[in-house]
Amino acid sequence: MFFVNVPIGLAVILMTLRYVPRDPDGAAHRSPDPIGMALLGIGLVGGMLGVSYLGERSAHVWSPLFVVALIVAVFALWMFFRHINSAANPFIAPRFIHGPGFGAVNLINALLGGVTSGMVALVPIYAINRYGIDALGSATLLVAQGVASIILSIAAAFVLRRTGHRRPLYFGGVTIGIGMLLLSLSPVAGIPPYAWLASSAFVIGVGYGAINPASRNAGLQLAPEHSATVAALRSMSMQIGPMTTISIATAVIAHSDHRGDTEAWIYVLAALLIFAALSFIARVPEHYGAW
Repeated sequence: MFFVNVPIGLAVILMTLRYVPRDPDGAAHRSPDPIGMALLGIGLVGGMLGVSYLGERSAHVWSPLFVVALIVAVFALWMFFRHINSAANPFIAPRFIHGPGFGAVNLINALLGGVTSGMVALVPIYAINRYGIDALGSATLLVAQGVASIILSIAAAFVLRRTGHRRPLYFGGVTIGIGMLLLSLSPVAGIPPYAWLASSAFVIGVGYGAINPASRNAGLQLAPEHSATVAALRSMSMQIGPMTTISIATAVIAHSDHRGDTEAWIYVLAALLIFAALSFIARVPEHYGAW
């Protein structure tokens, strides 16, 4: 792997030096914000440690490690938001996190995108616990979801200028919720469990592919000069969603005597959360054409 990554990294550096233009002379440079970066890093690391530990079989919400990690995360993030609201040159401008338009899109990415990714990752375990499908068969269930997601993402990207952002989000959110409800239900008579789960995963993949271009591009027209910062926040939201979802779900499943049935109810709750998230789409800034 080392011999593959090093040439790729060098190629990226050389292409950057060759094709990325330099800043113009006299351009204003922002001073770094080490305090903001440190507080955000501590908050995120504390939160990740907490939710990751919660996924352990022996973990409890009152476990000292989880409580300490949670306190550190909450305090650091509280200090981070307090800092960026008063700093002259904050690491991340507050409006990009929770401002009009931006906050709604970040939340949509965490819920529709992040929660969906987390629940999809648990499909193989669900297939084993509830239906006794072997490891190889359960792993291949995600092929249908992946294929549908890729195809719909490409198609949605090509028509995004005509559809705007809200319609793909509504369509994708509803489709994802339906797919999760189908996963929670028992197969219809005559349909093998494997085919039922694969079809349900395919439905989720259709919805996920539909929301992907819209959720990542919505609101960029409001601040195109800060598109890199906005895109980074979208990616962070997409990562927070699955980490939290998987940790909480696995913690609940690990302490259950009937894991298959428990995970089925988790899919029901996830579907309800997805449907509830649809109410925030109206706050996503609509846009047609190029930005």
